[in-house]
Amino acid sequence: MLAAVKFCALFLLAFLTLASTATAQEVAISGNIKDVTGTSVISNAQVDFELQNYGGQIPHVLSTGTIIAVKKTFKPDSSGNIHCVGVGCTDTLLMNSAVLPSGTWYSMCLISQGHTLRCNNYIINLPFSLNNLPPPLNVTPPAGPSTLVTQSYTCQVFIASTIWTCVHRFNDVNVEASTYTLLGVRIFPDTMTITDPNTVTFTWPTAQAGTAVIFHAAPLTFAITQPNAVLQNPTGSQVISTWPLLISSPTSFSFLLGLPTKTDPVTPAPGEAWVNLGLLKFEDNAVSPAKHVVSTSLPGTCSAGQVVNAITADAVPGCIPFSLALTALTTLGDTLSVNSTPALTRIPGNTTATKLFFTQTGTGSVSALPGWNPIVAGDVPQINLATSGAGGVGGLLPIANTCPGTTGASSTTFLRGDCTWSNPSGGVVAVFANQTISGQSIPASTPTAVVAKAITMPASGCPCRVFMSYSVWSTTITSGTGYDLWISDGTNTMAPFSTGASNGSGGSTGMSYSGFSPVTYANGVTVTFTLMEEGDHSIIIQAGKIVAGSVAPWTLQLAVFQSN
Repeated sequence: MLAAVKFCALFLLAFLTLASTATAQEVAISGNIKDVTGTSVISNAQVDFELQNYGGQIPHVLSTGTIIAVKKTFKPDSSGNIHCVGVGCTDTLLMNSAVLPSGTWYSMCLISQGHTLRCNNYIINLPFSLNNLPPPLNVTPPAGPSTLVTQSYTCQVFIASTIWTCVHRFNDVNVEASTYTLLGVRIFPDTMTITDPNTVTFTWPTAQAGTAVIFHAAPLTFAITQPNAVLQNPTGSQVISTWPLLISSPTSFSFLLGLPTKTDPVTPAPGEAWVNLGLLKFEDNAVSPAKHVVSTSLPGTCSAGQVVNAITADAVPGCIPFSLALTALTTLGDTLSVNSTPALTRIPGNTTATKLFFTQTGTGSVSALPGWNPIVAGDVPQINLATSGAGGVGGLLPIANTCPGTTGASSTTFLRGDCTWSNPSGGVVAVFANQTISGQSIPASTPTAVVAKAITMPASGCPCRVFMSYSVWSTTITSGTGYDLWISDGTNTMAPFSTGASNGSGGSTGMSYSGFSPVTYANGVTVTFTLMEEGDHSIIIQAGKIVAGSVAPWTLQLAVFQSN
């Protein structure tokens, strides 16, 4: 193991040394990276040049055999000018014409903030500047059996695993791979093992899901049955079996007959063929051979009412009479059909203001003329509401399409059988209000409002009752028998609370109540609930706490519930 490490280190050192000395046939690389405003970019950007199309061979200098580096990275300086990065790296590239194997080019990729923005291919044999780019490589190199092409296989692992086993079936151990997360982010495995010529195994320190793209170079193979292509020198026969061969320009043919040839006027025997300037004649080896004649030229023009006849056996093409009786379509919307004669017939368009449909009903074996008819109930198949497949119903019915529409619909209501939106029973709070009680002085023997709060009943779901709760404390200004608190809705009084005589001026007492309103309220009405107080002596309703602490302020709380 140690010897292998030393050998790899020595080989890498030799490789770098050889690559750095390959400068005799290099060209300068220069230019600026600019943003959309034309301003030079000086950071977070780079240009990568990578040699392409050297297949499974090690690229080297044509004249010296020196191994070359296949990739160089250029980054901008403080002025925006690009320079090669790396120890001993020069601002040059080896010309493609000086590289073996031949047929290489460079892929130039512009990278900003770690993202590849654009890549173009160039054959670089002259000084190359980003500020004056030549046209990118857009001509496909001539293809032949010795041409190497890149093949790739995508291996997807959707369930996270520490081992990915990818079977690519390339039958080649010279493969490379790139690995990515399911979101397309490049990742690197712990190990990548060429298990066999058809399998690559990746291992990960923790379970990982993602995609591996495995690729290799292979010779280009042409098939003699390749569609949309005719080979110049095929190794086997080519057959045009689906469509005729169309030649749209004057063409010269050169071919070799596979039969013994004779010239006119000798009649050929079976298996013989002959050619003259006007006709190509041939016979086959059938028991009763039939002579076939094909003209090498067609009439240039024909008289009125004539067409060129088809090329048939034993006949020279010429002009023949031709006539076709047509049924005129005279009016907007006309349709051409065939009646029972059979003969062409005209079906007038739909001239009514009603939308009609072109329908037709046969007998089970014989068709009939179509016509314009309305769609009736029997034309529409029954829809199965129990399935979402073919013939069923999918999706959700919009609220606006229900019988009551959107009036009263909310996230807390449901559609009842009487076609109304309603809140479900069982104590659902439809409206809640909270009002803090502020301090004030209450004179003796005078009903006085302490605090008031207006609330609006739900738009649907009522009758409703209001749950009322209040808590206050007071201090007396003068002595007396006692005082009362209650709530009024403007019509009804409810929620009473009474307290006895105070202990004289400056005495304190607390008052609280909770309970439902004895009356119900209809949908959508607004009701003002007022907390009232009256006593035979004056008091102060306190806003603050009796003692220091974090107790909540005194409040009037109202909650609306569905009720009977």
